[in-house]
Amino acid sequence: MCINAQESKVFMRKLWAFRFLSIILLLTGCAVQKHGQTPAITVATNVTPSFVIPDIRERMLYLARQEWELFGRPEVKYNIEPPAVTYPSEATQSHETQPPFFSRILMYWRTATDLPIIGYEGEIRPWSGAFIVWLAVSGKGRCLISTKTSPSSR
Repeated sequence: MCINAQESKVFMRKLWAFRFLSIILLLTGCAVQKHGQTPAITVATNVTPSFVIPDIRERMLYLARQEWELFGRPEVKYNIEPPAVTYPSEATQSHETQPPFFSRILMYWRTATDLPIIGYEGEIRPWSGAFIVWLAVSGKGRCLISTKTSPSSR
């Protein structure tokens, strides 16, 4: 059986495409972290990292500060009557139900529970506990609670 020049070119293109795809898949497979496996920080267990790895407390503080910044750094002033929430002059003031903030609050809520965040009268349920759960889960890097529960779901 004889192969003509055109068939030979097609075969060579397919062979090069197969080789290229094989190399890409090999490189991707080496770079992808396996499910449930902690990422390796150093190449060997006896090597000390050249940077400080923050502990859970530091990560939680960083995340809490980050969220505080995203919400405009609000502060409650108790030395005035009635107490009021104040913002720095350069901060954008908004309400928790507005789009940039409500999506964050919903993210905290969904981390903690599957219950609806909107109450029976159309109000947003108190979400500070959900924020703490989100901080703990995000700071730890894995889920600290086995199932999503809340006192009202028991």
